Amino acid sequence: MAFFESTRATSFPTSSPPVSKLTEDILWLVFMINTVNSEPIDNNQDESSDLDHLPLNTTRISSQVCRAWRHVLLKTSSIWARLLDWRSLNQETDHWRNEVLRRTGTTLLWIGGCDDDHEEPKDSTLLFFHRLVVDHWERIERLSPFPTQYERIEGLQDVVQRQAPNLEVFTFPDSPRDYHEFKGSMFAGHAPRLKIFHAMGTRCDLDTVWMSNIRELSLGRLFNNKKVCHVLTHLPRLESLELDNHTIIDGYRSPRIHLPNLRTLKLWGCIPYLRDIEPGPGCALFLWKELQTDHLDSYEQSISKILHSYLFFHSVERIYLECRKSVFILSERQVLRARQHRPKEEMFDIALFPSPESCNDVLEGLLSALASSLFSTITDLTLSCDVLESRVSLSFKRFISFFSAMENLWVDENDIPVLLQDGMTDPDPLLFPSLQTLVVLGLSPPDGKICWIAPLDQLLTLRRDLGSPVTTVDLTQFCLSEMTRNLDSLDEFSGMKVQLTKTTNSTTTMSNDRIATSSVGDMNHVASVCKLTEDLLWRIFMANANNPDILTPYQYNVKGLTPRPLEITRLSSQVCREWRAVILGSTAIWGRLIDFVSFDLKSEHWRDEVISRSGTSSLLWVIDGEMSTYVGAPRTSASRSFLLEFIDNHWERIEKIFVNRWTGEDWGFMCRPAPYLKTLEIHSMYDSQSSTQSSDIPGTFFAGHAPRLSVFHTTGAHCDLSMDWMANLCRLTLGGGFKNQDVFDTLSNLPLLESLDLYGHVSVIDYQPPIIHLRHLHTMNLDTCLEYARSIRPPPGCSFRFRENRDTILSKLSHETEIGKIYQSYMDVHRPRSLSLMCTKRRFVFHSGIFSVKERPQEIPEMELNFTSHAGIPIHSVENLFQTCNSPHLSDATRISVKILHPRPGLLAALKTFASSLTSIHCLQVDEDTLNILLDWDQDATFSTIIFPRLQTLKMSHLLHNVDHGDSIPFKPLLERFLAQRQRMGAPIQTLDLTYYDDILFWQLAATRNLESLEEFAGMKVLYRMKKDPRTIFDYECGSGHPEMLRFGPSYHSYGDL
Repeated sequence: MAFFESTRATSFPTSSPPVSKLTEDILWLVFMINTVNSEPIDNNQDESSDLDHLPLNTTRISSQVCRAWRHVLLKTSSIWARLLDWRSLNQETDHWRNEVLRRTGTTLLWIGGCDDDHEEPKDSTLLFFHRLVVDHWERIERLSPFPTQYERIEGLQDVVQRQAPNLEVFTFPDSPRDYHEFKGSMFAGHAPRLKIFHAMGTRCDLDTVWMSNIRELSLGRLFNNKKVCHVLTHLPRLESLELDNHTIIDGYRSPRIHLPNLRTLKLWGCIPYLRDIEPGPGCALFLWKELQTDHLDSYEQSISKILHSYLFFHSVERIYLECRKSVFILSERQVLRARQHRPKEEMFDIALFPSPESCNDVLEGLLSALASSLFSTITDLTLSCDVLESRVSLSFKRFISFFSAMENLWVDENDIPVLLQDGMTDPDPLLFPSLQTLVVLGLSPPDGKICWIAPLDQLLTLRRDLGSPVTTVDLTQFCLSEMTRNLDSLDEFSGMKVQLTKTTNSTTTMSNDRIATSSVGDMNHVASVCKLTEDLLWRIFMANANNPDILTPYQYNVKGLTPRPLEITRLSSQVCREWRAVILGSTAIWGRLIDFVSFDLKSEHWRDEVISRSGTSSLLWVIDGEMSTYVGAPRTSASRSFLLEFIDNHWERIEKIFVNRWTGEDWGFMCRPAPYLKTLEIHSMYDSQSSTQSSDIPGTFFAGHAPRLSVFHTTGAHCDLSMDWMANLCRLTLGGGFKNQDVFDTLSNLPLLESLDLYGHVSVIDYQPPIIHLRHLHTMNLDTCLEYARSIRPPPGCSFRFRENRDTILSKLSHETEIGKIYQSYMDVHRPRSLSLMCTKRRFVFHSGIFSVKERPQEIPEMELNFTSHAGIPIHSVENLFQTCNSPHLSDATRISVKILHPRPGLLAALKTFASSLTSIHCLQVDEDTLNILLDWDQDATFSTIIFPRLQTLKMSHLLHNVDHGDSIPFKPLLERFLAQRQRMGAPIQTLDLTYYDDILFWQLAATRNLESLEEFAGMKVLYRMKKDPRTIFDYECGSGHPEMLRFGPSYHSYGDL
């Protein structure tokens, strides 16, 4: 008898090591994060060293850590399906490649592997991946570039002309240094889920039919601007665009292209596109290999406009500036980053290469156009600059005069003279008034002149004489053995700290800062857990502390659910010395663990220790919990007072704060400017102990200044919505207490809104809301305010959840025509594979995804219609709902959960019409009562007219108890009758799943009858649990001669043994 492992978390004895205490959900998250970690984290890292840490190799090592880790990995096919990278599968034989493919099961595939100069793919590897693409095309979700051979290009051309129902990411495969043209219709015009498309070395037919949902587009040099501009006008949802050395057709005048969602614009030698493309606010601009400087003055304003918009919406702290006769670079991407500074997803990078004849004009014009107070957030500047001509020097000084907050200057000594030029040394205004640390990237050799003074000494002397001395000189970027001269002269700068690197393996600092050092031993003699790279470990620990989609305050506040991030971090720090070093060495991790709910369960000493470990890093999570059934917020007045005092003292450091109750204390700090605040969520202002508590939030939030705030959530309280800081909001939640007129006035001024949640607002009599177009919206939730859907216009494919319980609205659902339009638009774009339907007299619920007590992760439905009426929803309204939900894309669904309770005769016809559209369902989750409806529908059906003709797996959510009809009345339960009927019609059920309940007690209460009669359905597999081992799923093949294995009634199970 074979068996399958359950997905329930395995419990471990208390003597197990701390690594075993990490919950299965966290482990699953860790391993899934690893599957998308295919890029080197360190920009300066040798690519060859990264090959050992590709996701598949890391997964293999992780599977050797302990039994629990291996258990999670081997049973999760979706992990293995993301690891088909040729660099990890480049063996002589197909044995390991076939084993990895087998472990993918039937899940969707990620195929790829970057082109690499360190390793060439073997012929057997090329053949395997070519066959993989051809044989499993319909399963492919991501196809990233992988090398192929010229002679196999033709075969791939045939493949890409097939429909691609699941494809989300597509990059044309590279053949060695060749360019190709793929002819014919791409994807047969059908790639509904495609969001990322790259064709850098290949030309193909660009058809807006299959490109309409593209979010990221890269096109190489084989295209021209006329064709590209035509396509771009039909891609309103584009978020990232990369264009490389296109042919510019003389005389072609492109229409103005508005791309409101564009977050990244990358142009390689394609600067003319700046005239045509108007990106959204905050777009990051990349300009590379720009050699066309004859007309550069016509692009200066376009460059500065996009860059200034980016700086306005992103608080940039570190940039690189290079200003020479042959090159101008202003970049956030090329910064020399300290270890604790991880690269951002969006960065600007402008690199221009003027000719010697025009360089001064180019530099003067650019520096003048780019100068702005928006650079006042810069704290770190890497400077590389020649001595400039006087007119360029004036523009340069004005430009860098806006760097008023800069604390750290990274510079080679050879580049310091630019700061000593005439005009640069004037005390009014003083350049870099906040400068504290000078990071020296290299030293000049001694000049040999008798009176020669090193530029470093000159700059330090100048700063001291101007009353703004440098406090630290950092020489750790090179070791002492590489120094070209003595530095005895630095001793005259009393009080200044100097950091030195004595050798290549050790670092000494004369400051009070602690610098972590580590050594790598023989990797063959350490435990497998220690082989995980430090960067990957850091990502793991940060994911635990900084992943609101997995660990939101709603989930981990509740008793008995996943442990809180602070507790998981504490356990992780006890796994081994390496893990502890990473965790204790990162203040950013601890800054995300300021959780007063966890602090209240421990001592004050632990609370103070966690706070001290956060250093001066930003505080991402400051969580104030809730009482009653939740693990409470500060229980004592002293603890509560400490919370308020802490927030008051560190208000300017806080990025995200969650407040779950309001008890009347002084929250005056919320009326101070919040320069770093990104998220504020006030989930409840109600205090059960204070009946006089006001429902209004007093004062003016943030003194009108919260430039980075993008998420605002308030329920149960009212505040002024006419505030300037709301203009940058991307996510907005407003509970009851607001008037619909105020809500619509606010929505009309939120151009960047991406997520909207509205709950039961007060209606203003005779107010007619205007039509509001929210072009960036991707999620809309309306609860008890369904009429708002008449006036809000989301973009195509917007996810939604509509909930309503007012009889006045439910009785006139046929009037809510916009619901149908939003639903059909969602189905056209997303085509969900899993659906769930519940229909009773009082409830109608239809949503994407199947709710199961054990499925992981438990996702919030992207689409939901949820209507409840205590008086009963009128039949004509339910019929209208079934008509609304009908869609040709229902045939794409493969799984559905159905619960029909006490069906009203008038609805059965509409329900059957709806069910008949679900022609691809192969897995049905249902209770035994609902099977009675399917029996009636299929009673006189043939194989061609049967409901759910492709059904293979029947998953029972509830079984009826034994019913005694007496010996004279033959009785066959609904389940057995349904199975027999399907068998007679030539569509037998292949798998009967009885594992819905994880808890054996619930399973026994639900399955209180024997199922030995299932033995007659030979070949059908039954999945079930046993009392002696409830966490394991067993299977039995009917007809095997052991029907006693299906005896689940009271005669087999003893409740007293539980």
